[in-house]
Amino acid sequence: MEHADLAIVGLAFVAQALKEWGIPSPGVTQSSLMYAGCQLTAGSFLTGAVIVISVFSGSLCGSAVAYCAGRFLGLRFVKRFGKYLHLTPEKLEALKMKIGNRATPAIMIGRFVPTMMAPLSVAAGMMRIPMVRYSAGIALAVLLWETLFVSIGALMGKELSEVRILDIRGILPALLGAMLAAFLIRTTFIYLLRWRREKKDDIAGYA
Repeated sequence: MEHADLAIVGLAFVAQALKEWGIPSPGVTQSSLMYAGCQLTAGSFLTGAVIVISVFSGSLCGSAVAYCAGRFLGLRFVKRFGKYLHLTPEKLEALKMKIGNRATPAIMIGRFVPTMMAPLSVAAGMMRIPMVRYSAGIALAVLLWETLFVSIGALMGKELSEVRILDIRGILPALLGAMLAAFLIRTTFIYLLRWRREKKDDIAGYA
């Protein structure tokens, strides 16, 4: 494997793990999987397989962290970090009702709902769903999702490469940098709003 391919592997893992925590990575892992599909059909089986495994591992590791946060920290985690994950106690209760006793299929299907990946993992941890059933739902969903984009890369790799859509060796670092910058800007904005709200509450309290 070339150094550029190793960079793609590492960035794909990090981007997917961050996505499991609610930090978006638009186009990074999707492009990586399409590139993997292109490499598989081009005869570079090792490169394609390692990228696929890297994205899969990123999902398992990132979702495991969110699950453990819900399992061992519970409502304290939700109250402190829920605003970053679009998770509220009300949404958590709704998730508990949806999951019910059908943990594996509920987790698998729920992951395809926008903005639900991190809340679903935290809720599963708080409900103490067995790790085996939780991991099975995650694995099945990720495999289906990976199969889609790898297939696109395998079937349309030549055409896509001609228009340089799959030329991600140079753009992946920029995409990851933009993703992290967006997260920092969003976090700063949230803190400023919170500081302003607390300041208004203090002024109202003194009045």
